[in-house]
Amino acid sequence: MKAFAPVAAPVQLAPPGAGIPPLEVLLGKVMFAYLRAVRTPKWANKHFHTEAGAMLRMARSLTPDVANTAVLIPRIMGIEDSSRHWSVLMTLDHLVIVNSGVLEIIEALSSERLYSWRVSIADLKPRPEQSLETIGKFARTTQNYFNRVSQMKNLKSHARHAHPWFGPMDALGWHWLAALHNTIHRRQIERIMAKVGNNRP
Repeated sequence: MKAFAPVAAPVQLAPPGAGIPPLEVLLGKVMFAYLRAVRTPKWANKHFHTEAGAMLRMARSLTPDVANTAVLIPRIMGIEDSSRHWSVLMTLDHLVIVNSGVLEIIEALSSERLYSWRVSIADLKPRPEQSLETIGKFARTTQNYFNRVSQMKNLKSHARHAHPWFGPMDALGWHWLAALHNTIHRRQIERIMAKVGNNRP
C-alpha cells in the first residue's frame, strides 16, 4: 500500500483586528510617555532609522525562497495573533503600508490639520504573495519617512488623531509609535529567520 505524507493542519489564528492584550496596551502608553519625557524627537528619528536599517540588512541577506517563506512563530509583545504566520517579505510589506499611512497622519497633524482617515488594524495586513521588490519598496518608503519627518518643526501638535489601541495622539506620539513599531517587527523578523533556518534541510 502506498504511504501518504500527513497533511499539515491549517493554521488557526484570531481574526485581523482582534487586538493585543490590555496589559500590552497599557505598557505601550507608559512607554510613549516615558520616551517623550526622557528622549528627543531627534532620538526617535535615529531609533526609527536604525531599526529599519537592521531589517533591511537581514532581508537582503536572504535567498528569495527563504525571504518569501511564511512560518508560524510564538506571539511577541505588540503584534496580534493574526500576524504570527508571516514571511520576512510580508513583514516588510506591512511596514510599507503602516509607515506610509503614519507619515500622512504626521504631516497633517504637524500642520494642525485633522486627518479624516480612521485607522483600522485589519486594513494594515500584508498580502501573502510577495517578491523581492518589496525590499526595495521598504527601503524607499523608510528613507522618505525619515527625510520628511526629520524636517518637521511642529511634532508636538495640538491636533490629534486616534489610534485604535492607544487613543488620540499628536504628531510626536505617532512618530514614537512608528519607531517602536519598527522595533517590534525587527524582533519578529529575527524570529522568522530563526524558524525558517531550523526548517531548512
